[in-house]
Amino acid sequence: MWGILKLKEVSGILSGLNCSEYQKKLAFYLICVCLGMTGILLMFNVSNLEIGITVSITDECIEVFKNNRRNSKSNERGGLLFSSPVVSDCVEVSSVSEPTKKDKSGKYYFYPDPASSQQEIDRQFARQLAYVGDWHTHPSDIPKPSPKDVVTIKKVFNESSHNLNYVLMIIIGTSNDFRNNYYCLTDGDEVYELRVHNVVA
Repeated sequence: MWGILKLKEVSGILSGLNCSEYQKKLAFYLICVCLGMTGILLMFNVSNLEIGITVSITDECIEVFKNNRRNSKSNERGGLLFSSPVVSDCVEVSSVSEPTKKDKSGKYYFYPDPASSQQEIDRQFARQLAYVGDWHTHPSDIPKPSPKDVVTIKKVFNESSHNLNYVLMIIIGTSNDFRNNYYCLTDGDEVYELRVHNVVA
């Protein structure tokens, strides 16, 4: 797993190059792959704009997702996503919370307990990790967000106190192939799907 210092070093080197922002972000992605970054590596480009966001998910977080995958009889599960300080446009999700006994869930819904969520945010903040989004499960191999999911994640961005440019949402399906899960970000107005570029088993 990369440390935040390595990310800063690479970002600093690339920032001094005489090329477009898109080329810098593409170079950053290729360096991540060549140096064997673990977990899932995502890269997102908006339409034809030179905007790119790289999101990595550590192996520890992937294990939490695997352990909470649903079967046809289980209720939805979910939790929060946390990241180390954001370096340029690279975010590393290094910690995720698991469902609590106070959460409310059913076959087609999951409502995290607000008090428990805030306690977890405070606990992670003490570890210098910031809240960056939510995750939950769906009972399908290739999950897609419901209209309610879209409304909820936009509401999280617009009504929460934060200094983020976006909030992440991950939907975990039943497939063993994590490329089939749904990954997106929102700026409060639009929801943009992230494409999976690299998966390390």
